[in-house]
Amino acid sequence: MGILIGYKTFWWSGALVGVAALAFFLWIPGSGRYLVDPEGGARPMRLDERMQVIRDRAARTAFVTLMLTLAAMALYFGFIQPGDIPLQILLGVLGLGFLAYFVSDALQRQGSAN
Repeated sequence: MGILIGYKTFWWSGALVGVAALAFFLWIPGSGRYLVDPEGGARPMRLDERMQVIRDRAARTAFVTLMLTLAAMALYFGFIQPGDIPLQILLGVLGLGFLAYFVSDALQRQGSAN
């Protein structure tokens, strides 16, 4: 992936993506997010039931956040100030959904560890 990005853009951006991907895959087994089973073959990392519940709740929180925000935008740009929804606002809503997922995930992991 880093080579493809570096080929189409600057070489250093490809190197940065490659290093970030390598760091992610080195971090993930020790993060506590997955159960690591060395005899697992091609799939050594699995989610236990607690992690699946946390992931599902975080996804539900993000989905509800997105739907409520999009409904508010539809009402605002449909009735209050009719017009097109700017792309920057839609990207902000998408970022809000990602933020809601990761914050909910982190808070649930912190709360369930106690």
